[in-house]
Amino acid sequence: MRKEFEKVTPESVGIPSGAVMELLDELESGFTEPHGLMIMRHGKLCAQGWWAPYAPGIVHGQQSHTKTYAATAVGIAYTEGILSLEERIIDIFPEEAPKTPSENLQKLRVKDVLCMGCGMKKMPEPSVHWIRDFLAVPVEDEPGTTYMYNSVGSTLLGAIVRKKTGLGLHDYLKPRLFDKIGIDAERLCWAHMPDGMEVGGGGLFATTEDNLRLMKLYADGGVWDGERILSEEYVKLAVSLQNESATESEVNPEAYDNFVGYGYQIWMCRPEGVYRADGAMGQFTIVDPGRDLILAITENASGAHWAQRSLDVIWTFFEKIKEDSLPEDPEASGRLARRMASLSLANPGFQPESPMKEKISGRAYRVTDGEILKPDREIFESDEDAEHGTGRRKDVLHLEFIGDSITCGFGNMVNDANRMFYSADENSWMAHPAVAARKLQADFSVIACSGIAATEGIGKFAYALPPMKYYYPYRDRMAQEMEGAVDEPVLWDFQEHVPDVIVLNLGTNDATVIDLNDDTKAGVEKFEKDYFEFLQLLRRYNGPSPWIICALGSLDYFLYDSIQKVAEQFAAAYQDDRISCFKYGRVRVNDGLGACRHPYVTTQVRMGEELAAYIRETLQGSAGKV
Repeated sequence: MRKEFEKVTPESVGIPSGAVMELLDELESGFTEPHGLMIMRHGKLCAQGWWAPYAPGIVHGQQSHTKTYAATAVGIAYTEGILSLEERIIDIFPEEAPKTPSENLQKLRVKDVLCMGCGMKKMPEPSVHWIRDFLAVPVEDEPGTTYMYNSVGSTLLGAIVRKKTGLGLHDYLKPRLFDKIGIDAERLCWAHMPDGMEVGGGGLFATTEDNLRLMKLYADGGVWDGERILSEEYVKLAVSLQNESATESEVNPEAYDNFVGYGYQIWMCRPEGVYRADGAMGQFTIVDPGRDLILAITENASGAHWAQRSLDVIWTFFEKIKEDSLPEDPEASGRLARRMASLSLANPGFQPESPMKEKISGRAYRVTDGEILKPDREIFESDEDAEHGTGRRKDVLHLEFIGDSITCGFGNMVNDANRMFYSADENSWMAHPAVAARKLQADFSVIACSGIAATEGIGKFAYALPPMKYYYPYRDRMAQEMEGAVDEPVLWDFQEHVPDVIVLNLGTNDATVIDLNDDTKAGVEKFEKDYFEFLQLLRRYNGPSPWIICALGSLDYFLYDSIQKVAEQFAAAYQDDRISCFKYGRVRVNDGLGACRHPYVTTQVRMGEELAAYIRETLQGSAGKV
């Protein structure tokens, strides 16, 4: 059972709320795009917040912060007695080593790889035989005597664990680290090398709190809730100077916090005694043992100089912490809490019209080759439908999709997980509803909205957006309200449009709201109640014939058990045998990530194919129309 951290005011642990406000001001001044921030002192959370649309439950690209997770796997294996830090790499991978290894390669040990002391001048390109290629790179300097940042070496750390245990990083760390310190392993995503090995040098997607929990383990000497996970010796080595990194100034001159030394996949920092896990573009988790302080931040600080500026403003913040506790200041801490609960990135610039308008508006085009096909009246249910090529087709499966941004296809056409939303990046034709419909040669309709949920939530983090039940019965109530229409919303014609299958994919945004509130149990119970009532609404408007698929995915599955529970209760209460549950396959990072970590087009296509197969199997089993 995951143990939540105690939450207190900044003043109770000696941090002025005003100092945190000043830190936020700096982070929002324009040099970076902040995504998440957590501050812990004396083992207590005193400030945390995420800039919408980022949220605590959304995994974030960790870049080289991943390296610390990979090194932790080695540390645990060392603690378990599975490997020695003095072991030679060619002894671990004899079949991958050159037939006549150089003298320096023969000296390369596990501890040299941990501290970026491989002695190489370059890294190999990824390939199926990447370990062999790595060991074929000339080791020009004696291992352990020089420094070169080597991300392939970091991935080799995971391969060492795999060779020793038969388990990859994820499977090895799940019972030994993730489950013990409260990291949801099912939510993590990994990029993989061509041979299937997780990219330990930079392929992990995890949350801001996952990072904080990892580094708290180091701050506490390798012990978590009284259980030793990492040996004291390993932790001392990992967080102290093992290799001089001054040569970083030659390749990264702006990043002067990179010049002061390196431990075991952990950087030393300019403030004495401070160390950090570090990923590109400012994925930092910083431990200040002298102040008993941990700060975790995820952001998009493009360029080394901007990431360095993040560190600079954090050092300035640290310098303002001088006491173990301060008198409470309810006004200041309340103002800070309100601000941190409402953090948001600025909306992108509004562009009401396409730049193509001037080029094409008012011009006539003539088709000179081929012909424009007229719809075949025989396949439509009415002459009017045939005339316009719309409406219901005879003997064709009709699907209805209800959902949130995932159903919309939010950001699916750009492979950039840190990009904000732009309408040009959303292609609903390549979202999973349309893909599934094409696979099944079905007609379909969609009612979906980014940010919408099954419930309005509870407590101080309740959604401002009404739940789906508010919009579902109407033709386009949301558009009417956005346009300021005063007319009554127009009901959807449920008698004219009776779907064969209704696919309901709600719960991802609900999980975010529940995660933000202290009372998780009450939030889950409220969700289950509202989800049940929404199923009642679906049957009230659509009747007993449509098959209802209660789906979830592919970003978060926290509420899937609740959805299964509610579906079973609903089926029992109404003797409804036309309802089932379906879980989309999880997002795979190596398939790409769309805007704001949403499913990229490759994932959307896979989701559509998975769903189409499930619908076909389900309806064939029930003798339904396919």
